[in-house]
Amino acid sequence: MSKPRQYDAFVSYNRRDRRLIDVIARKLAALGVRCWVDRDLRPGVLWLDELSRAFEAIGCCLACFGRSNPSQGQCEEIRWAVQMRMENSESFRIVTALLPGRENLPRLI
Repeated sequence: MSKPRQYDAFVSYNRRDRRLIDVIARKLAALGVRCWVDRDLRPGVLWLDELSRAFEAIGCCLACFGRSNPSQGQCEEIRWAVQMRMENSESFRIVTALLPGRENLPRLI
């Protein structure tokens, strides 16, 4: 039997969209969706190590794309999410969200 997930979704976004992402994460939390956002990082922890641990405890990646193109860090997060999807096709999902000012998905590769 698998252990219960600590989070429902990992939120990937460009730091320029942080204010809007904070609003979205709060609204999702009010609906009972437990989101892992990078603000949950503990001081002194390596980002990629923490991301790896977080992805093991998450069932979904919410990839948010705003006006700005994805940062290098966000592209890395999306690559991790795609890898998780390929390895866990039945239990991991990727959901994309176009934020205000974005009309189409960016090219990531």
